[in-house]
Order: sequence, then C-alpha cells, then structure tokens
Amino acid sequence: MKFGRFVSDLIEADVALWKAQQSVTRWATNPPETKESVQEHCQDLNIKSAERDYARALVDQCFQDETAPPRQGCWIRGYSQFGEQVDIHDIFRGQMHGYAVDVGACDGISRSNTKQLEDRGWDVLCIEANPGYEAALKTNRKNCMIVACGAKNKNNQDFHIFEAEPGLFEALSSLKPAKDRPSYHDLKPSKVVKVPVRTLDWCLKEANFPRLDMLSIDVEGGEAEVLDGFSIAKWRPKMIILEDWKGGQFTKRLGKHGYWLKNRLGVNEVFIHE
Repeated sequence: MKFGRFVSDLIEADVALWKAQQSVTRWATNPPETKESVQEHCQDLNIKSAERDYARALVDQCFQDETAPPRQGCWIRGYSQFGEQVDIHDIFRGQMHGYAVDVGACDGISRSNTKQLEDRGWDVLCIEANPGYEAALKTNRKNCMIVACGAKNKNNQDFHIFEAEPGLFEALSSLKPAKDRPSYHDLKPSKVVKVPVRTLDWCLKEANFPRLDMLSIDVEGGEAEVLDGFSIAKWRPKMIILEDWKGGQFTKRLGKHGYWLKNRLGVNEVFIHE
C-alpha cells in the first residue's frame, strides 16, 4: 500500500523538519503497514509546527513510485544525505532547467545533491578526484571530470584513498585527509595515487557553462581550497551547499558575497544568495 498521499494529509503543515526526516528514514527501511501504526509513530515523535513543503517533499521522497511521473507539486526523488533535496526543492521549485556543479560527486548517486536536478533536465557537471569512482560516475551521470578541485592548477598531486573494503571507499578520501575526523584514527589510507588538481573556474570554463545556479562541495576538508579557486563574485550561484564538520566556518566568508545560511543539515550547510 502506498502511504504517500495519506501521510501528506496526516502531517499537513505541522511537521518539524528534523522530525520529518526521522520519519522518512524510519519508513524507508520499515514502511508502516496500517493507518494506526503511522498515527502512533507521529504521536511518538510529538510532531508539531513546521513547513508543509518540507514534510511533503520528504514524504514524497520515501513513498513515490520511482517509475511514475511526479505528482503535481511534488519534487523528483531525492538522493541527498541529510534531506538537502528539500531546500533544493524550496529554492528551485518549478525551474525545469539550470546549471549545477557537484564537487566530490563520488558515484553520482549515493548522497548526491545534484542527481535529482539532472533527472529534472538540468546540466550538471560532476567532479570527482577518486579514480575508483570513475567507472560508476561515468555510468550514472552525463557530464563528468575526474580531477581534484583546489586553489591552483597542479599535476601529479597526492590523493589519499581510504577503502574500508574492496570497492567501498571511505568518505575520508581526499587530497589532505582531515585529522580531526573520527574515522581518520580508525583507518589508514589503502593507497595514495597521483591526480590532477584544477580550479573550479577552470572546470566551469572547460564545461562551457554560461552561468551557475547551484554548487555542492563535499571534498572532506578541502572545501576552503575549492572556494579559493572559484570566482564567486563572477558566478554567484543562488545556492551553495558545503560540508562543514565544525559548523560556521564559511558563514563570514560567504556572507561578504551576500549569502545567508538557510539551513544546517547534518554536517552540511546550505547557503542562499538573494
């Protein structure tokens, strides 16, 4: 039984974002079987107050049939790690085409903030340094570059790969592994490979992008260096999503260019320019 419409009606406008995320995570792995079980779960969470679009987008992500066309007012299925697709829906609602860049795209699907945009018809440039993801990324996405992003163009730079098990690459893999990450002390890099480093400006020029609407950066501690190689005043994307484990590292820097923090979801921060 499909519960999407029922849950949307049940939750209506009064669901806190983080509680809605809990529901979607739980229901995605253990779907409710009866109306009463959904009601009991909502009561357990003591659901109150928040925005309708957040709840409905999250519910749609969980319950919408992937083979069916999106219902009216519903965003295409999300792949994001912490529900970032809800903010993407909020900002780019109804925009059928645009330009986005995903720096640290991995396989192009898991935890992706841009896959739903590409599915919708956007031009998306996926940038990934780890050669272990190259085959999957090029299979899953249309426009890919296998390079690292940094402050300057360089060749033959060390890239540290953490592989928890064959084919399963730890998110810690990067040019400069972050020593303050908990997993840094639990794992050792399985190997170090040489990769080219290119500025984001260079990548955008190579991709022949006329503009940039959305930028997502998740490079395990190297986000500041990616921004160093990016002319933010020139491109000025409407949305920037950055991984920031500590929180608040980019608020002042982006604020100087007219960005404000819309949301912090997990370890990611969502900035908007208006």
